[in-house]
Amino acid sequence: VNPVQSTKIIASDGAAGDCFGSSVAISGSNVIVGAYFDDDNGSSSGSAYLYDLRCGPPELSYKGTCPGEITIEISKATPNDLVALIYGLHAGYYILPGQTCAGIVIGIRPPFPNGVPWIDTADADGNTSFIGNAPRSACGKIYIQVVDIATCTPSNVILLE
Repeated sequence: VNPVQSTKIIASDGAAGDCFGSSVAISGSNVIVGAYFDDDNGSSSGSAYLYDLRCGPPELSYKGTCPGEITIEISKATPNDLVALIYGLHAGYYILPGQTCAGIVIGIRPPFPNGVPWIDTADADGNTSFIGNAPRSACGKIYIQVVDIATCTPSNVILLE
């Protein structure tokens, strides 16, 4: 069995030694996570982080014809927060390295064949879109996925066809 992480809950201001996750409570779609050594309001003052899990994972779709102008649509992302659109030549499993969202598994390997992902901000309803021209060489070959940066949650994977 190869379990795949579906959501990663992180402290927006987390630091080593905060003990994030020292206490957790769940009610419906709400989760509250404690970090009893967080220092935001003085030494070891502690913090609690409230998450609403109704949003994710983000959903990805596109409209248009490949080749030609397409609109990549993202929904169910964290409202008013960042999403990263990633792309690659192969579907599969890849563990993201780096700082933000490091360690999550995405469905494209290896991602970003030509550089970094595209970044945008979801609106108040958790929606955003990217509009671009898909060349003939991308049709049937490019896989696309979105990662909700606030929750480090990946979307479904789509193939441009």
